[in-house]
This record gives sequence, structure tokens and C-alpha cells, in this order.
Amino acid sequence: MNQVTKNNPSYLFIMGCPRSGTTAMGTYLASHQSVVMGIERFGHRIHPGNYSMTKELFEAERFMDIQPGDTFYESFDFAPMAYGGIDEKFGKCEYVGDKIPMLYTSLPEFFEEFGKDAYVVFMLRNIFDVAASYVARKDDPNDNWSRDIDQAINDWSLSIKAYNNSEYKDRILPVVYEDFFTSTDLPAKLLGKLGLKNGAEEVARAKNMVARGEQLAALRPRNLSEADVLRISLKAPFGGYRALVEDARAQWSLLGSDPKG
Repeated sequence: MNQVTKNNPSYLFIMGCPRSGTTAMGTYLASHQSVVMGIERFGHRIHPGNYSMTKELFEAERFMDIQPGDTFYESFDFAPMAYGGIDEKFGKCEYVGDKIPMLYTSLPEFFEEFGKDAYVVFMLRNIFDVAASYVARKDDPNDNWSRDIDQAINDWSLSIKAYNNSEYKDRILPVVYEDFFTSTDLPAKLLGKLGLKNGAEEVARAKNMVARGEQLAALRPRNLSEADVLRISLKAPFGGYRALVEDARAQWSLLGSDPKG
């Protein structure tokens, strides 16, 4: 992913296996005064074989008008932390985009449409926490989530394969969940990479994000049986995961924060 040159606005997207921190990253970036970030705003338009997400959808009037076929919710009240004040951000934002976890299933179609105007953050998280989150949602009687451990392994594997085999790596920045959400340095580097302001308000938000992450980690259930752990260990592509983590860390080691104060 090359250093960003502003296009006012550029397009910024977040992808990664479900339950890998895409929402947390989307909410964090949406909190910046110069970023309009959807939360699966057009998530129903990226399905393989039925791709229909275009640049025109991200113009202010259309973005603010939720239509059938766009997403699974009908109101911006679904994600107030991300959508609060977005009507005021349009016109002065430096980035507009969307958090769509499974965007990795349609990368060729996506980049054909958005080309070099798009930058993608790819979230990567360890399979054991991803699978545990799948199980927790599946076991919640108030959640209509139906994906099980095998689906978690499949989704996780496909996301890694999509990045490792991608022709567009220069426009994709991999982010290791366990690194990013335990550090205030990496958020500063990300804002610097994007050329975004990183003043006192942004530094405070990063500190709060890390503190909140520590609280959630302490409460997070590790609800996998020994049989679940063995199944994951036998089926998950750890070699591809390890290579991706090494690639991500190598990229981040070269980044300076270089923020606008």
C-alpha cells in the first residue's frame, strides 16, 4: 500500500474474516473528523457473482439514502457511534468508505471498479478467538447467527488466501488485531499513513480504545472444547497465517507516524 495522495475524498475500506475486529476498526476510523465510514453500508452489494458496489454509491446523497438491497438494516440508528454526524462530514471529509468484512470474496470486481482510488485495511486475527466468537454468537438465543466452527475456519482460511494471492497488495494494508488494539503507536502510524490529523483528541481516542480492548479481553469467553481446538489445529492454514502476520509486521515496521498535529 503506497503512501496516500489525497483525492478529496479517497476511498477507504475495511475487510477481514468476520469477528476479526473489522467493526472495531471501522468504529475507530469513523470517529475521525475527516473520515466517513460505513458499517456494512453496502454489504449486500459485494456478493460474488452479483457484485454491484460502485463509486456513485459513496456520493453524499446516495450514501445517506438507505435503499433495499444495500444492507441488512434500515436506519443509521443501527450504528450511532459510526454514523453520528456523517451528514456534516460530507463535503469536507478526506476519506469515504465502508467496513465490509467479506469484501475479500470480490476483490477483482472491487478493484476493477475503484481502481487506484481505493485503499483497503485488512484485519487479521488469530483463528482461536475468531472461532470462539463464532460459537458465542451461535449459542446466543437472541442472535440469528448460524455459522459454526467449520464455517469460521473456512471464512478465516479464505480471507488469508485472498490476501496472499491478491494482485492488489500494494493497495491493501494488513493489520494484526492483537498488535493494533494493544498499542497507541500503531493507530498513530495508521493515521500518518493516511495523512490524517493526529492531534490530542485522536491520541486520547487511541488510549481509550486500548483501555476498552483490555477490558473486553478480560471478559471474553474462551468457549472452545478440546475437540474444537484439535479440529482448528488440524484444519486451519497456519502457514499462510504466519506468512501474513510476518508481512504485516514488516510493513508496519517501515511506517513512521508522521501525523498532522
